[in-house]
Amino acid sequence: MDLPATLRMYHNAYAAQATQHASYEIACEWVAGILPDLPMMSRTVLLAHAQRSAQWANAGYLPAEAFPLIASGMTPELASAMDPEPGQHTERLADQIRLLENDE
Repeated sequence: MDLPATLRMYHNAYAAQATQHASYEIACEWVAGILPDLPMMSRTVLLAHAQRSAQWANAGYLPAEAFPLIASGMTPELASAMDPEPGQHTERLADQIRLLENDE
């Protein structure tokens, strides 16, 4: 399957499950994280990844926020249990940057 068709299939599966961050662009970010493995993935594995990515999105995580957590072996359920305000990582980082800028 060519890349555009793969992206459409992934996005359709992802968007069917995601209640947050369900855009095509975000789905493409999730696929970018698995791009080296994409040629070897079966359709079943790819669709399972789309569903798992949707679980991360539903927990409030963007791909860039979730990738390090996934690499450490964390699940969206565990991340949500540890972070009472999932999806607020970027906002907290922006607040920290503003504080640092005000100190200068």
